[in-house]
Amino acid sequence: METVRRDWCELTSVTLNKVLELVLIEGNVDQAVNYVREVVSKVRNLDPAKDSDIIESLVLTRTLTKKTESYKNKQPHLTVVENLKKRTGVVPSIGTRIPFVIIAGKGLFVDRAEDPDYVRENNIPIDVDYYVKKQILPPVERILEVFGVKMSSLDFDSKQKGLFDFEAKKPEVKKQEKPSSEKESKVKAQEQNLCKENGHAAQSSLFDF
Repeated sequence: METVRRDWCELTSVTLNKVLELVLIEGNVDQAVNYVREVVSKVRNLDPAKDSDIIESLVLTRTLTKKTESYKNKQPHLTVVENLKKRTGVVPSIGTRIPFVIIAGKGLFVDRAEDPDYVRENNIPIDVDYYVKKQILPPVERILEVFGVKMSSLDFDSKQKGLFDFEAKKPEVKKQEKPSSEKESKVKAQEQNLCKENGHAAQSSLFDF
């Protein structure tokens, strides 16, 4: 399933699993929406120096499969390897999984990959838009859209309530013991589609160019 794709950070997988539990087992779409909004708000307001646990859950990894000069295209983990070499003179050995996070800034995201420890130590801002819009929301939206929930209602910042007024945008969904058979079938169909996509993920990564 998509919940175990290597292209996703841990927080994406945890969030998607919780949404599936709330929707399919508890039948509570409202609670699923609130949960996603809380996760998004925490990411949008994280402090790299204080929220080390959140930073850790945003870490992505890629394996260094060959010498850096042998890669034909830019890769985020190569950016980290090059940065480590400049700072320490040390180059990770082939076969090492390289952890990285995407930091705020201009330019391609592959050029903004950075070592998580360096980010925490230097309090470097994370690209929260990347994590919210490219990591966390896409997979959960595909589940919740069956119930009429839109991404715009999930992208919530608790410190900017005026911009994301929950009561104004909150989708009208009914609490129920279980989703209707029709909607449950649609959700399960989404799960099957995610499984099929995950089968291709091993062959084609989001970071392959």
